[in-house]
Amino acid sequence: VIRQNTADLVCIGRGLLADPEMPNKAREGRLDDIRTCIACNEGCGGRLFKNYSISCLQNPAVGKEKEGILEPARIKKRVLVVGGGPSGMKAAETAALRGHDVLLYEKGEELGGQVNIATKVPSRNEFGGCTRYLINQMEKLGVKVHLKKEATLEMIKAENPDVVVVATGSTPLVPNIPGIDQSNVATVWDVLQEKVEAGENIIIIDGGQAHWQCSGMAEYLAEKGKKVEIITLLPFVGVEHVSTFELPLLYPRLFSRGVVFSPNTAIKEISGNVVTVFNVYTNAERRIEGVDTVVLAMGNQADDRLYRSLKGQVKELYGVGDCAAPRKALDAIYDGYNTGRLI
Repeated sequence: VIRQNTADLVCIGRGLLADPEMPNKAREGRLDDIRTCIACNEGCGGRLFKNYSISCLQNPAVGKEKEGILEPARIKKRVLVVGGGPSGMKAAETAALRGHDVLLYEKGEELGGQVNIATKVPSRNEFGGCTRYLINQMEKLGVKVHLKKEATLEMIKAENPDVVVVATGSTPLVPNIPGIDQSNVATVWDVLQEKVEAGENIIIIDGGQAHWQCSGMAEYLAEKGKKVEIITLLPFVGVEHVSTFELPLLYPRLFSRGVVFSPNTAIKEISGNVVTVFNVYTNAERRIEGVDTVVLAMGNQADDRLYRSLKGQVKELYGVGDCAAPRKALDAIYDGYNTGRLI
């Protein structure tokens, strides 16, 4: 643009938060090393909207510059990371940058964790940029990645690492509601991973997460021509989209596809093809008949079994990301980064 005299100055905002070295890396032809902005607005605008300090999902050092650059490790350690999601890979990247010898075990066939599920929603494809970058860095930094290998206590002991970082993530939360065990009840993961084929008339239950797990599921199904109704106990659908400025873009897409919103509403029971819900303020009940599939977007619960089994069994142990507490990718990546700095 500057060379063609289209403009005298090019200003980049979020892109330089994600990677302050972007222009230098581009000039040097290191395009795979650029942490591109994924337009999530979670760490920048989203946090400022809530009067928090600024951050960045792609670059956890933003807002923490006073802590200084990564220092080389005083003692080189053998670090074993369990889990190849955003948090595990960020811990592995940060530890490797500091000079540690890093191994990463992932039980699945590919790296990426829950991001691979989220990006099955077409409008969420750009979000995959956070793991695409980290996957590239695993190879560039010499992290020894083992796929389709589930880590066990015995295997970890045999590896004899100095440090173990457990990033085993989380699993969908399935609450104790009458009828929840019916065959026509599925989680968001089940549907997006095509383990379950949703019917034509669908109820999505938002347990209060109020973010992409619910709204992304609604968009995904509505695009397939399904009839979708969202049940949420909150005052409106997608509360968490307000701070990231996505709501004015999301709502028209959902409304244009006929998605029905039922706020201030919670589920009471599921009985066959009938879902009974109630107003959280008046307790007035409503029966929704002819429901083919109930999809649960109720949040997640930590998968910390391996972490707990390793306590007292290894020299140095950390739990990061959803394994420590289910949250958003912003928090998971920040966890991994901080742990990599501590090792």
